[in-house]
Amino acid sequence: MKFSDFNLSDEVLKALEEIDYKEPAYVQETTIPEILSGRDVLIIEATGKGKTASFGIPICENIKWEINAPQALVIVPTRELAIQVGKEIESIGRYKKVSVQVIYGKQSYENERLLLKQKSHVIVATVGRLFDHISKETIDLSQVKYFVMDEFDELTKPGFIEKVDSIIEVLPLERQNIFVSATIPENVGQILNRYLDNAYVFNYLTDTESQHIDRNSEPEIDQFVLYVSDKNRSLYVDSMKSDFEKRMELIKNILVKENTFKSIIFCNTQAMTDKIYNSLKEYVQTSYKIHGDMPQKERVKAINDFKSYKRAILVSTNVTARGIDIDDVDTVINYEAPFESEKYVHRIGRTARAGKTGKAITLISSSDINLMSKEETKLNYSELKVYDASFDDDVRTYFRSYNIANPNRINREKKQADVTKIYFRGGKNKKLRTTDFVGLLCNVDGVLFDDIGVIKVGKEYTIIDILNNKADLILQESSNLKIKGKKIYTRVAKHQE
Repeated sequence: MKFSDFNLSDEVLKALEEIDYKEPAYVQETTIPEILSGRDVLIIEATGKGKTASFGIPICENIKWEINAPQALVIVPTRELAIQVGKEIESIGRYKKVSVQVIYGKQSYENERLLLKQKSHVIVATVGRLFDHISKETIDLSQVKYFVMDEFDELTKPGFIEKVDSIIEVLPLERQNIFVSATIPENVGQILNRYLDNAYVFNYLTDTESQHIDRNSEPEIDQFVLYVSDKNRSLYVDSMKSDFEKRMELIKNILVKENTFKSIIFCNTQAMTDKIYNSLKEYVQTSYKIHGDMPQKERVKAINDFKSYKRAILVSTNVTARGIDIDDVDTVINYEAPFESEKYVHRIGRTARAGKTGKAITLISSSDINLMSKEETKLNYSELKVYDASFDDDVRTYFRSYNIANPNRINREKKQADVTKIYFRGGKNKKLRTTDFVGLLCNVDGVLFDDIGVIKVGKEYTIIDILNNKADLILQESSNLKIKGKKIYTRVAKHQE
């Protein structure tokens, strides 16, 4: 099957071709027609299988550009996931000039408020920040036709669901609901009855066609357990060392033995994230950390730096278990065992993406086993293979390969594409408006109105998508560009994603 079989517009098909979406995944093949038909849909699909495009494609296809108010609302549990989803929808809708605004905590509320006053077709938001905008009446949701809960298993838990219900109360009754998750919550029946109307349900766990077509030809994640301290099992570390020292020695042995390139180490607390990161930094310059107490700029930088090197390590709490989509993560290590099955599923789902292989190794101590014996525990790690972490080579010698800065850095030069984001210094602070930039660009020889994509006028700067390979024409004239009689600094935006 091809994407053209869905009778999509030329603009959406062109965008899909540019982002290298060759043919629909089974979940997309099955659910896109249902969403296009206007039906409520519930999608339960494994990580890395194309869930975002399943709703992103039909939403972009059906967006009406001339309507200024948001027509689609996507809510997510984490900032990283909001950024990820926003980028993908923006890429799919770029030639239809679909404006996507991503709103989340720990970034400028005032800048968000200004952006929301502009034409916004799709809002991707974390629950808390969206709730703030609704409370302060800085967002208009009266025209929302599509409501998506991404990772609805998490969003329907206590702590989220109260605010989610308040958000739903302000949405139009006539709307299409699309709920997406990689795991099935226990209350899935209640969710279907409470929020969805005669929904089409896609569940890869029960869909035998999905299992046959989409699973058997793809590599599985090789999952292991590694016992840190158990008198009945072989030990690979000095019994006199602390629990932290034992685990770190095992982690270093894993990294060396597996010859890892991109690894994520998950732990359960912010304090432990800092501690592991500080320990690894002694060996590995290209190691990074993320947790919820870090400023958002630092979190974004950590993700970008992690992507920028062939060999790198990311230490993280569960904030990146949902929302980090990097195809070349080869190993996931659980420094501490997650005791909820859905957390484990989402963590290990960061590897073996895009049809690649991957390993997941979970460290467990005797105290962990005692906790897991409690009735509420849903995981049985005893069913996993035991990992052999014995290793004799010098760890420091191995880690030198991580720290060769230039050869280790990935060449991130953007291949020639039809769309380039251009940065203009100046925004609301200089009383600039969208029409000012349209007039500016249409005065450049060879640039037409149809070559101008989404315009986002921020407080101090403006980002504009330039379509149809016309960016060079604008950049060549950058020294001559003036708005209201004053020159405006112009360059290629640093982040093209």
